[in-house]
Amino acid sequence: MFAKKYEKNDRDGETNINFHKERGEEYEQTTQHEKSGVCHGLLGGRFFVRAAALVGAIFAFGLSRSAAAPGLSVNDINIIGYASYEFGQIVKGQWNGGSVDHYWSHNVYAGIGFDAAMSEKFHLVARVEGKMWNPYPNEDRRDWRQRGYALWLDQARGTYTFNPQFSLTAGYFVYKYNREVRNLGEYMFRSYAYPGVLLNSFDFPASRILGFKFSVNLFDENLKNDIMLFEESEMWPYGDISLAYIGSFSFLNNIFEIGGGVDFSRLISVNDEYTTPRKEINQHIISVDSNGTILKDTSHFYTLKATKLMGRLVLDLKPIIGSPVFFNQEDLKLYGEMGVLGWKNYPFWYEDRSKRMPIMFGMNVPAWKILDVFSIEAEYDSFPFWPDYKKTIDAGAVPLPNNEAATYLPEEYDATHWRWSVYLKKQIIPGFAVTLQLARDHLRLNYSDGQPGYDETLLNPVPWHGFSRSVEAFNHRRDGDSINAVLAAGGFSMRKLIRTFLRRIIFI
Repeated sequence: MFAKKYEKNDRDGETNINFHKERGEEYEQTTQHEKSGVCHGLLGGRFFVRAAALVGAIFAFGLSRSAAAPGLSVNDINIIGYASYEFGQIVKGQWNGGSVDHYWSHNVYAGIGFDAAMSEKFHLVARVEGKMWNPYPNEDRRDWRQRGYALWLDQARGTYTFNPQFSLTAGYFVYKYNREVRNLGEYMFRSYAYPGVLLNSFDFPASRILGFKFSVNLFDENLKNDIMLFEESEMWPYGDISLAYIGSFSFLNNIFEIGGGVDFSRLISVNDEYTTPRKEINQHIISVDSNGTILKDTSHFYTLKATKLMGRLVLDLKPIIGSPVFFNQEDLKLYGEMGVLGWKNYPFWYEDRSKRMPIMFGMNVPAWKILDVFSIEAEYDSFPFWPDYKKTIDAGAVPLPNNEAATYLPEEYDATHWRWSVYLKKQIIPGFAVTLQLARDHLRLNYSDGQPGYDETLLNPVPWHGFSRSVEAFNHRRDGDSINAVLAAGGFSMRKLIRTFLRRIIFI
């Protein structure tokens, strides 16, 4: 185990504790690739099998429900995909204890898939994505070709619509409950609770869920309810089962919208050794006296299990002033979201629930149809710890920073509590859009294997970054045999290709 040394620091008469470690006996280590905090899920292996199996189950269910309508098969195929070029600069920041100064970054993304209407009520969607990037730091001058490539599953889901009010989705799907958010927020499925860590990605303010979603939409879809039972597939430890509810209600001609939800995160642990590690470093700390003597509860351990709560509000001002024609649909919306990341308190580290309550607010500024979206967002979190989750996945639910120079002096973290984001988007022509974002958010640089780093890059008031993305998207609906004719010229049949793929999913 690790022998721990606690040092007392007195600043302005306040006693604080610094943590240092000295290596004693080796404790269990897992490779970065196995325990990366956020993983898109590389195509293949057990992850793909589980996602495909879920889709296959609901696919078989959909076919069985469609059996009463002879002749219905793959009667509508939508080919979906996109390609994008993302580039930008980190003006100021840090990485692994060192500084980042005017670092230029670029990534290339591409995705392709299909949306197949298997019947009037059942849809199957599958898409893969790929990425090319240059890792940070890019200092190997001996190999000017240094770059990374990755391929992952973006979606693999089936949706059966019982009627306009009820539907069931199963598989691996993208989920976004706060439609207005462009960067910050979406706390429920993009966070750790113990310790508080927030995650985000440029131009992807959403989450990927592996599991089941039952949706109930009432009163002309003004009252929306989602109940989800899913497996943790994006954040370590993988495989834990969570249960969540997300709801929203729109009223007064959609001027107001309120929403809320609860996530019983990791309700069922598939491996308690990872979710609640029984290690000395993870034991509850009862107290630490002025001499640094620690009193521990050796029978209780910190855990990554948590009950997360969320509330949000949207106010659309356009109907109040008559919805002038020179406004875009998204203009003049005010919105906000607050989360409680971990309802239960634990001794020493997590005694104050208010220290786990991030809040964000934003506004879609009128762009007079020059831009499609002009969004300004700000966020405040009161987390007292360094936003680094490397030790969280190595040692347990303790807020120990990977950066050994980091301390736990609250005044050193005051500057990190505020985040901001400016987001602009414009569709130039149908299928081609440009996005620009300037922000001081929760950006994490990628390692050489494509996974984001464990600690944030923008950790004091000065650092910020600017990124832009151009996206070319296509969404072709099968018109007669036009697409089939194009593929047949190359020796392929779209109908045969789709049917073969679907059979592989069912019998995988």
